[in-house]
Amino acid sequence: MQTLNQYWNPKQKLLKTLLSKKATAEEGLAETIKLHQELHSLTRKSNNLYTELINEVKDIYSFQPNSYFYTVAWNIWHITRIEDAIINILIFNKEQVFTEEWKKLLNIKITDTGNALNVVENKKFSDVINFNELLKYRKKVGLTTQKLLPQITVSMLRNKPNEQQIKRLFIEKVLTKESESSWLSDFWAKRTVTGFLLLPITRHQIYHMNDCIKIQSKYLKEKRPTPAST
Repeated sequence: MQTLNQYWNPKQKLLKTLLSKKATAEEGLAETIKLHQELHSLTRKSNNLYTELINEVKDIYSFQPNSYFYTVAWNIWHITRIEDAIINILIFNKEQVFTEEWKKLLNIKITDTGNALNVVENKKFSDVINFNELLKYRKKVGLTTQKLLPQITVSMLRNKPNEQQIKRLFIEKVLTKESESSWLSDFWAKRTVTGFLLLPITRHQIYHMNDCIKIQSKYLKEKRPTPAST
């Protein structure tokens, strides 16, 4: 059976090649939109990589394997929160999707990407979050990104976020001052729009979706009943 990485890696390689050359950049931008669509549930009838994954792991969203940091809930929150900040703050410098109202609906205390949580904090976060609302937030972010991606031009691909945009990450609490979180500001400050399209908007999401598959595998191993001895 083809793994998620085996399925996705050729697509990501093609995207990188297309975006790296001016002659094929337009094609690369169109390909970005297609790949992004596979990572979200954008319509009621969406049937793609993401929807198949969610249908398999939605019932174990707060499960945290032994000696493991991640949960399905954390992974979905993390990639969605980052996409929201990247497309809206760092590329277009507009208002992000996340608001205090979303915070209330999600029933969470944090507003950042979750990088600075420890194992115990992550489990508490995953236990209280309203997963159905999380999926709605993700859909809203995905729809917003789909509206904005066609507005990216070839001339924008080498753009980097300015100082004010980076400051917004802290002001709007996308990042915290803790080192596990704050390092992302320096990392993202050096990224071009091309870099954002290749990592947070596409490849980064696959990495964490793949981790959800690993969590499911661990769940099946840890929760599988022990065969009765004969």
